[in-house]
Amino acid sequence: MMHLDLAAIATGEHMVTKYTGDSESPSPARIALLAYALYEMNGRQEGRDLDDWLSAERQLAEQTGAPAA
Repeated sequence: MMHLDLAAIATGEHMVTKYTGDSESPSPARIALLAYALYEMNGRQEGRDLDDWLSAERQLAEQTGAPAA
């Protein structure tokens, strides 16, 4: 499964924005949901919260075509 698909699942979206050209930056709530999903996928490793957050932010920005904050 691609991380972009995971982002769509974790945020309840179906990658519609990827095809409609929506370039709005991902909300902190969406980033948090994906960051937590990444935390779970990576075996709940402590001390990686910033890495998971930045990875989620980057993946969602790629999905929507928006620049990462």
